[in-house]
Amino acid sequence: MISLRTGLLLLVGVLAACGAADEATEPRGGVGPTVPARGTGTGTTTEGEQTLAEGPMSEDEGAPGEEGAGTSVAVEPDVDGSEADPEVESMPEAPVAARCDRTKPFDAPKLVAGLNTDRNETAPRLTSDELGIFFMRQGTSSAQIVTATRTELGGAWSAAVLVKELSSSAHDGSPSLTADGLTMYFHSNRSPSSGSYDIWRSVRASKAAPWGTPTRLSILSSAASDTYPYVRPDGRALYFSSLRSGHYNVYVASVDAAGKVAEPRGLGNINTEEEEASPVPTADGLALYFMRRGTTNDIWVSRRTKTSDSWGAPRKVLELSSTSDERPSWVSTDECLLYLTSTGRPGSVGGADLYVAQRMP
Repeated sequence: MISLRTGLLLLVGVLAACGAADEATEPRGGVGPTVPARGTGTGTTTEGEQTLAEGPMSEDEGAPGEEGAGTSVAVEPDVDGSEADPEVESMPEAPVAARCDRTKPFDAPKLVAGLNTDRNETAPRLTSDELGIFFMRQGTSSAQIVTATRTELGGAWSAAVLVKELSSSAHDGSPSLTADGLTMYFHSNRSPSSGSYDIWRSVRASKAAPWGTPTRLSILSSAASDTYPYVRPDGRALYFSSLRSGHYNVYVASVDAAGKVAEPRGLGNINTEEEEASPVPTADGLALYFMRRGTTNDIWVSRRTKTSDSWGAPRKVLELSSTSDERPSWVSTDECLLYLTSTGRPGSVGGADLYVAQRMP
């Protein structure tokens, strides 16, 4: 038989073992989840971490200083001999989710209230949040880039003001911004110029900072006019029009992560002898609006299923056509809004004016 003393000693031992097990399995003091170490792929930046800052632009075709500079984006050859776009690495979200059915037609274009004058206004391009707009306004001896803002979607635009740091005595127009609002491309016939018009680029440190001194992208320049640049929001593809073939056609150049622009290539299955200009790609790179010259200048669109595919057969956007001249200028991320320029449309304020068409819900 077990003595009373021995039994008590056994009971004390069991209780001690249980207490140790409990201490090993339960957190002390309400300890929460652990924070993963830096570089574990959480996608967030913890307090105290530093991010890389963009460096200055170099002369002519320079780019923001960034790790990985000089690397190029792999581009698959298109079946017609032109290049397909680089794959979209990131696509900015639409400011308003599901505000339209992308399969529905646009409604009739309406004048953009508060921005048109008796002068020529062309190439309206909005910021990614759709609360800012840049466009060209023609004066008596020059054309200049101006900007306006609004406080809410669908709200009234402020009076347009000159973007002074980009102003010159030449003709400057067709401003196009990356989604972060820090890089702008535009065309200008300012000096130096290799032809009539060239494509220029300016960068800034933040949206509140002034634009830096523009640099000419000589790799895109020809002896003819190179105009209407449009950068895809992710900044990885730059579309433009050029007269280098003897008539206007559409070209595209890839842009690497450091901002280095590659040699441009024509879009062989878009371009014809009719003349094509003013390319406007969607943010996902799967649709391309452009102007094609016929009896009048009309808006056309081509589509594809992925960015490595060739562009499909273009079709005229009939609901945007009229007996006047129209050219596309900007399309929203969700493809629900299309801003355009039209000349001579009924109700015009004077000369070329800014219009907007909304896709039906």
